[in-house]
Amino acid sequence: SSGKVTISRNDTSYVTDENGDTIYVNINTTTFTNPVNLPADAVSLMDFEQQFEVKENKVTEIMLQIDPFRSLQRFKDSYLFIRQVRVTGVKYY
Repeated sequence: SSGKVTISRNDTSYVTDENGDTIYVNINTTTFTNPVNLPADAVSLMDFEQQFEVKENKVTEIMLQIDPFRSLQRFKDSYLFIRQVRVTGVKYY
């Protein structure tokens, strides 16, 4: 089956048991202290193709890595957040 889990930074999502193949994550610029914006044509919801399982009373941890220096580009008096993100692993507890 095709599972869909949508999360934001440090969120916990509760879903039914299933196998998934795509992770949807909203990574935005609200936590930066300097002016940082997504490019005008960027969609805030990112998707990653990754196999994972969700089981009752178990934890599925999906690790993402953001490359910060490759993700920020100077643009006029602010920065653009060109998100360079990848899945680095899936752990089950």
